[in-house]
Amino acid sequence: MKELTFENVYGYQEVKNELNLIKSWYEDESVINDPNVALPKGILLYGEPGVGKTLFVREFINNFDCPKYVIEGRNANAPLEIQGVFEKAKNDKFAIVVIDELELLVPKDSKEQRTLQQELDGIDQKGSILVLATANEMRGIGDPLKRPGRFDKKIEISTPDRKSRAEILKGVFSNLDVDVSHINFDFVSKHCQGASGAELKAIVNDVYLRCKNKVVTEEDIETSYERVRHNDIGKVPVTINNYRVAVHEGGHALLASIFKDNWAFYRTKFTSSGGTTETEEVIEKYMTLEKREQQIMIALGGYVAEKMIFGNHDYGSYSDIEKAHDFCRRLLERSAIKGLGYHITEAENSNQWHLETPRKRASIERKTYSLLRKYERKTIKYLKPHIDSLKRFADLMCQQGYVSYRDVESKVMGLGL
Repeated sequence: MKELTFENVYGYQEVKNELNLIKSWYEDESVINDPNVALPKGILLYGEPGVGKTLFVREFINNFDCPKYVIEGRNANAPLEIQGVFEKAKNDKFAIVVIDELELLVPKDSKEQRTLQQELDGIDQKGSILVLATANEMRGIGDPLKRPGRFDKKIEISTPDRKSRAEILKGVFSNLDVDVSHINFDFVSKHCQGASGAELKAIVNDVYLRCKNKVVTEEDIETSYERVRHNDIGKVPVTINNYRVAVHEGGHALLASIFKDNWAFYRTKFTSSGGTTETEEVIEKYMTLEKREQQIMIALGGYVAEKMIFGNHDYGSYSDIEKAHDFCRRLLERSAIKGLGYHITEAENSNQWHLETPRKRASIERKTYSLLRKYERKTIKYLKPHIDSLKRFADLMCQQGYVSYRDVESKVMGLGL
């Protein structure tokens, strides 16, 4: 069997493997001729805008030598358009029907939905028609369409992970004939966490336009990431960029640097409302007990740093304390540390909460605040030996308006961080 080719899709190997498997079923005569086997009628690719769903569909159907039809919703009578497209497809030995943004073209509980259901039900399950659809929001699709026998396969196209981000960046740079053989893309992609495929392409395009006649560096890619993701064009906001804000943000940043096995500090900068510190998980979406505890201490870092330098803390610390409180309560509820004997209050499979008695709630809050004070003491223990680094961090931030991980390594560290 000839493997699928995805010339313009980088990364997402698991999705490619699944689509390759589906294609193999449609080319296997033993599967097609087996009366006990039903091939999937529909494949639904879903995920946030910009992750590459439409590109996946386009690249996938290019591997098939057959008629392709697209339901575009341009006809004022959409149900009639749906019927007409399927009528044409039924005249072919095998055909593919494509519906982009299904939830918009076929609204939930609409006449269009009922028409599409009828057409899907009328497809011969021996592989005469394959329907491919994309959706940004699964909640906008009627449940009858999502049941087996209609859209049998539902594949999530998520925001690219670290490995896929590296492959996307390398691939797009290669298409532009830019020499990036000297770039450590695994390292760069770590600091592009959260960027969609479309945003990564925009980052590469921004680098190309700004650096067309010079050697591209990792700093150039990171600068374009800030420009695309955060609308940052290099201006230092006119704000209260004072020493206290710098000390506060330095507390967060230095703790993330101390916990570098689990957390990666990227950059701290002044904003119109004060300051912000960007950190990411080294291994994404893998939350251990150690990482949860470090997450609490990083949240408390600004509050503790202010108390160490000034002997008190400003109003801005309250949001950090609130966040650390929520992390502590979540740690109690999900981890049941020290064998605490009470139920999990958050329901596992819904957004609802189990009922709590006032007495039980008060007990949980006492344990939460006890845990919060414990991690405040631990945060002080971690930060106290690095008070000189904290001051250097704050001085540097006031001088240049930001501090990057490179600055921490070369200008701030030096006391064993």
